[in-house]
Amino acid sequence: MKIRVANAAEQYLDLHVTFAGLTGFLMVPIINSLLRGAGEARLALIVRVLSFGLGLVVEPVLIFGWGPLPALGVAGAALALVGSQWLGFVVQMVILVSGRARIRIDLRHLCVDLPLMWQIFRIALPSTIQMTLRSFSRATLLGVVALYGTFAVAAYGVATRVLMTAFVPGFGLGNAAATLVGQNLGAEKPDRAEQSAWIIASYNLAFMLACAVVFVLFAEPIVAAFNDTPAVVALGAQALRIFSVGYVFSAVGVVMARAFDGAGNTVPAMVINLFTLWGLQIPLAWLLSQVLGWGATGLWLGISAANVANGVIFVIWFRRGRWKHREV
Repeated sequence: MKIRVANAAEQYLDLHVTFAGLTGFLMVPIINSLLRGAGEARLALIVRVLSFGLGLVVEPVLIFGWGPLPALGVAGAALALVGSQWLGFVVQMVILVSGRARIRIDLRHLCVDLPLMWQIFRIALPSTIQMTLRSFSRATLLGVVALYGTFAVAAYGVATRVLMTAFVPGFGLGNAAATLVGQNLGAEKPDRAEQSAWIIASYNLAFMLACAVVFVLFAEPIVAAFNDTPAVVALGAQALRIFSVGYVFSAVGVVMARAFDGAGNTVPAMVINLFTLWGLQIPLAWLLSQVLGWGATGLWLGISAANVANGVIFVIWFRRGRWKHREV
């Protein structure tokens, strides 16, 4: 079955397909966070693996029309994704309603609670602002990188993706920090909440230090594995080595940011991240590369310096301890 590219894109974006999955797309990560916050991280992982695993299995069946099913092309990929999200949503709701987790929803008690809704909105607003402006900062920074040509853009893309891959465990550790900080503060044990955050931050720091050593020693072959163009390898290896230093500090910063979130104090993470992104990273990248004329090297140094500052400021702010008295 031949499908024109334009028609395939239209099918994928068709409102009947995408809108049908909005509930799953929105609710799956929310309920997943509820489970992790209740200390059910393993259960949350099982549900996500189940839903995404189903999508991976069903997707080629719907795309190529194996067996009696028709070949749906790109629309099949959309349907598989929507179906997997709905499965995750339904399974999670069953878990919450049945009481199989440490947190339970009693449908008889569901009602509109405007004060609680406002409190949730107030806590979530800083994170929403942060993520929105973070996306704009990445686009702006990419525009600065693009001034140095396609090789620089490719090198930047490879270096950041390699580092973000290594950074994934840090996000998991950060979620653990949020859970432990929230639970210990709820149990009126602020000192144990702080200790938990520092222990997790040290784990992430040690992991990123090990990764940084590997990236510094083997930068060229790592970059070449993704793009073997000589100019890209040279620029990418330089970026990977310089970025590695900043990411070591960011390893601590990401844990502290999630610890603040676990305490219900989302403003510090917003302020620090937006300051380092817009007040340091972009200006420094422009200053060192354009004004001082250091070229791509200046770009990498400016970006890494901002990441160093990010981690340091998070540590200083966290050590002040005011988050311990936050009442959610």
